Amino acid sequence: MPANKKHLTKSPFHRILKIVTGFAGGYVITELFFMILVKCINEPAALVSLQFAGFILWACLMILAFIPKSGLKCLGIYLLSSIVLLGVFILIP
Repeated sequence: MPANKKHLTKSPFHRILKIVTGFAGGYVITELFFMILVKCINEPAALVSLQFAGFILWACLMILAFIPKSGLKCLGIYLLSSIVLLGVFILIP
């Protein structure tokens, strides 16, 4: 069954921005989040399972990038999240 046309993004700029943001931004957020976890957890067995959880989180973030109507709004949310996670990563000793 085809999608309803009124729910699809009409602008190719916003569509490309959502795809790039979901792919690259999701990866950056995932890596920063797990870098924080690695700093907090020094358990070698936990690090192996974090690799699988990282892939799942990245896939979820790629899907979540398509929820906002505007690609710029999605980019802003992902950039703000990345900056917050980077700040937390820097502040953890």
